[in-house]
Amino acid sequence: MEGGKVGEGMAGRPWQRRAWLVQSLLMATPGAFATVPVVPMALSDGLNQPFAEALLRELAEAAGWRWQVSRVPFSRVLRMAEAGEAFGFGVSPSREREAQLVFSEPVFRSGVWAIGRAAGDGPITSVAGLKGRKVCAVRPARLGAELDMAAGRDFQLHAAPGDLGSRLRMLEAGRCDVLLVTHFNDEPALLLRRVRDAGFDPDRLAIGRRALKELPVYIAARRGSALADLVPALNRAVADRQTAIGRLLLAGP
Repeated sequence: MEGGKVGEGMAGRPWQRRAWLVQSLLMATPGAFATVPVVPMALSDGLNQPFAEALLRELAEAAGWRWQVSRVPFSRVLRMAEAGEAFGFGVSPSREREAQLVFSEPVFRSGVWAIGRAAGDGPITSVAGLKGRKVCAVRPARLGAELDMAAGRDFQLHAAPGDLGSRLRMLEAGRCDVLLVTHFNDEPALLLRRVRDAGFDPDRLAIGRRALKELPVYIAARRGSALADLVPALNRAVADRQTAIGRLLLAGP
């Protein structure tokens, strides 16, 4: 890291000042943790907290640092990553984003699932099945190339903020025909458990037995930032903890 250059131009752009604060955290931490870098990480407030905490704990132990976690709406996760304030968990690559961000290797592979109301036409098992429907999803999350291209062309896509319970209430109230959710493995029984834990009866919903699309999950950092310098170490941590991450996925978030 170019410590001698970070403080220069502090009167410059806001993201540069925030990035300087981030590098200060990485270079100096007080007390008993003086030799352990503190690394800021932004997580969506809709992400399952126990799963996220266990996953980040594995990565921190392998990388030799500790996290300073911010739980915020996904739109804020993206802004923090773009500003160099924090790593952005779950920010996927796109042509526009790759000009500004660098991305880790996939931490794991998730899936995009379609949830509808039981009174509808039954479970949707393909992207083509979304045609002509009003679809809700967390935005501005990327849902994979096929879904992103179909949004606006084949179906209406509406923002669904908040946790899974909040989004399911939007579906139940008829504000959308289909809710797209990401789930951390290919076990539908574990997705049904998440729905129950959110306070909903899966029998009142139409949920497919498989995901519409597989979705790799990445961690992003601003190009040229202090955090971007840590991406190689983050990739080594991901590779080192693949077995542990696999166990977490099988256990179900």
